[in-house]
Amino acid sequence: DALPGGHRVLGQILHNYHWRWEEGDREIGRALELDGNSVEALALRAFALIRTGRFEEAIAHAERARQRDPLSFTASMNLGSALRAGGQYDRAIAEFRRGLTLDPYGQRAHFQIGVTFGFMRRWPHAITELETAHRMAPNNAWHRAYLGYAYAMGGRQDEARKILDDLEARGKKHYVSSFSIAFLRDALGEKE
Repeated sequence: DALPGGHRVLGQILHNYHWRWEEGDREIGRALELDGNSVEALALRAFALIRTGRFEEAIAHAERARQRDPLSFTASMNLGSALRAGGQYDRAIAEFRRGLTLDPYGQRAHFQIGVTFGFMRRWPHAITELETAHRMAPNNAWHRAYLGYAYAMGGRQDEARKILDDLEARGKKHYVSSFSIAFLRDALGEKE
């Protein structure tokens, strides 16, 4: 019962795989009681707070995690995600760009910047960042789906359709999230 890492991982498993939010929150809380400086537990707490709409608290936890480990690319990405969830898009982009200074090859940062530009409905900027993420990780179906979404929303329907066709073909041989397909179909106006 005195191992913060055990409580943190159990909380993460309860959240991510069992969707037992309250139990997971208790475990993450216990991890933080035992080690209030755990960057991982602070990040998990931030995501739990985002899920419940408590954005300012989530940002505070994510900021604390980044302060504890200022050279952590992951802590920077988590803070950017909390800022975006709280509607602080410009600050989120700045934080994701800060992450690129920590890991210039961090395709995840380009992806998150692109997604954030999408939230802002700045489709040309979103497309540029998502194309960069796709070039860096060409087999990532999730990134490809978001790129297709940005193409569709940015008026580039033919390119979006090509991505949809590619993802559906890939899905016959490998796992492709049904959410990715639905997400892209929605952007193309195929609501049914």
